[in-house]
Amino acid sequence: MNLLITAFGSFPGVEQNPTEALLKNWDSSSVSHQVVKDYLPVEYDYCGSWTVPDSVDLVIHLGVAVKRDLFSLERCARNISEGRDAAGVSATGIINEHGEAVLTTTLNLDVLRDRLIKDNFDVEVSDDAGQYLCNYTYYQSLQKITPSANVLFVHIPPLDKIPLSVQDQFLTALVRALP
Repeated sequence: MNLLITAFGSFPGVEQNPTEALLKNWDSSSVSHQVVKDYLPVEYDYCGSWTVPDSVDLVIHLGVAVKRDLFSLERCARNISEGRDAAGVSATGIINEHGEAVLTTTLNLDVLRDRLIKDNFDVEVSDDAGQYLCNYTYYQSLQKITPSANVLFVHIPPLDKIPLSVQDQFLTALVRALP
C-alpha cells in the first residue's frame, strides 16, 4: 500500500505543531508500506489547492488538537470552516456550496481503534474534526480522493499531554494496524 502522511506547521496559538515534529522524527522503515511524507502550511489557499497524487492508496492527515488528551481518529469532515490561518486569511462558512454537508471516510475506524487500544494507546473515534484547517483539509481531501483510495484524519494531542516518543510509537502502530 502506498501511503501519504501529512503534518501541519505552526499557526496562531500553536508556535510549534507537534505533528510536524512527529512526522520529521518518525522512521517509516519499520513499516511494510511505502510512505511519503508531506508538510502542509496552515493556509486555506494551499490546503484548498493541494491534491492527492494518483499513486496514493491512503492519505493520513495528522493535526494537533490542543484540548484533547488522547488520539482521535476522525470519522467525518463537515462542510464548514472558520478561523484565521497562518497567512492571516479568515474563513467563515461553507467550504463548498455544492458539496455534501458531511463527508465520511470509508475506513472501518472502530476496528482500527480496537487494534490500537489492544496496543495500549488511548484512542477514540471522533465525529468532530473541528471547524478549522484540520476539518477544511479533511473535507477537501475526501472530496478529491479517487474511488480506489481513502483518507483518514488523526488528531494528535500536544506534546505536554503525550510525549513525542509515545506519539512516534502510536504512528507506527497506526500504520501497522491498517487493513
